[in-house]
Amino acid sequence: MMKNQRLFTLIELLVVITIIAILASLLLPSLAQARYKARGTACINNLKQAALSLASYQIDYDGYFPYGVVHLRSGGSHRITTWDDSLGDYDGRSLTTAQKEASNPSDAQFAIGMELYQCPNDNVVRESGYTRTYSLNAHGLDRQGIAGGDAPNFPDPSVKVGEIDAVGTIVLGEYAFTRNRLGGKWAWGIRQPDFQLAWGGLGLTAQTGQYGLHSPYKFNYLFGDGHASRVDFYETTRFPGRARRARGMWSHAAGD
Repeated sequence: MMKNQRLFTLIELLVVITIIAILASLLLPSLAQARYKARGTACINNLKQAALSLASYQIDYDGYFPYGVVHLRSGGSHRITTWDDSLGDYDGRSLTTAQKEASNPSDAQFAIGMELYQCPNDNVVRESGYTRTYSLNAHGLDRQGIAGGDAPNFPDPSVKVGEIDAVGTIVLGEYAFTRNRLGGKWAWGIRQPDFQLAWGGLGLTAQTGQYGLHSPYKFNYLFGDGHASRVDFYETTRFPGRARRARGMWSHAAGD
């Protein structure tokens, strides 16, 4: 009688273990998806925080968006500042001039508040330095972006927030690229919309495993009025078949 009781208890235990395993197999994917969505929400919040820094910058600079990149040369030295360096006075990092002008910044000061510039879903390993997920909507082939640069390749000025359709013009977009890093001269701007999908003809599938950080072709964007939202890439441009041209949400020009 005692032997049968032990056998029955063992069977019960196995049944319970089996039920737990089944429940876990059902729940774990849901939990993983919930975490994935939460990271995407955190990414949108990052962009909203960046909007506050940009607004503070514009108060001090007559409404202009920051230059995407500035090359400073004197003698044999070559110093570089990028748009995120310019926001270093407003985002809590309090960067020194030397830190802003570092060509390959990697000191600990950049790590302070770096999460503001990194989408939690961006796991692309950078060549060096700290991850910068976001890039400015830069002047490209049509010179219709919002950010220019003081450099030989980017001689265009930035525009004022009052000169654009603030609600419908992209300011920052996600650009998960190996060279997109805080304070770095590469990938500071998205010069043509399809840079989000490819770089030099190489699909981002080779770098991220997908064409969007949140779901296929879905990217988070910051707009000129300070709101951030997730949009299908092909809804951002008026000519999906010509995504190299700045039109739709990528153009600051009225009617584009």
